[in-house]
Amino acid sequence: MTGHIKALPGLASPAGHAHEMLFGFALAVVAGNQLGPSGIARLAGLLGFWALARATFVLAPQSIAAAAANATFAVLLAAQIAPRLLGAAKKWRNQALPLVLIGICAAAAAFHVAPEASLELAVLLFALLMLFMGGRIIAPAVAGQFYRQGAKLDARVQPRVEAGLIVAMAIAVASALAGDTRFIWLTGAPTSAAGLLAAGVPAALGALVTALGEFGTMSLAQVVEPALAPGDATFVVSALGSRAATGTTVQ
Repeated sequence: MTGHIKALPGLASPAGHAHEMLFGFALAVVAGNQLGPSGIARLAGLLGFWALARATFVLAPQSIAAAAANATFAVLLAAQIAPRLLGAAKKWRNQALPLVLIGICAAAAAFHVAPEASLELAVLLFALLMLFMGGRIIAPAVAGQFYRQGAKLDARVQPRVEAGLIVAMAIAVASALAGDTRFIWLTGAPTSAAGLLAAGVPAALGALVTALGEFGTMSLAQVVEPALAPGDATFVVSALGSRAATGTTVQ
């Protein structure tokens, strides 16, 4: 950060940092969450390829060894996760999860062939994964908290909202892959900017669907109150803003 120590080759560029954050760290988190019960030998093999991929990329990111190690880890992870999840999922919304994981692993394996495209695809797929899993976890957790407080939350997991989110983000992914040439004639923008526009519009729609799913049955006061409540109990200025936003008066 200070420039006194030279960065390692694999971390000397923004793309290198993005690679390690997405395919080094985030993909390892996904592996730990989705692998399920596995034998020691299989886990040791995956861990070994992951560590080898990290070392070779950080020290020699353009090398064949780095490309081979990263691709091998991604392929082995997909082969371990996908069959179990595809076999267990019955509804198409549930089948979206293993398909997203396969897409992330494919993006990781393709980084050395198409780095910019693979990173853009990975960001969208990770966003869909977080929204999908967040909807499945947050809604029951909030409902449980409401129950402990003697209230009832009617809107829990919402299949239609979830389906809309998956479709919107799928359009964003498809647009990111095909958008480089679809909108260039319309926008006159550089190829990469056209691809970003094509992916960004459906992704924004996906964010809107998520917001409606989380807050669609709540008033503005109910939405902003949890964020402003700490200020309401501490600073006078924050309290004034909190009460103004929630429609109450200062006593």
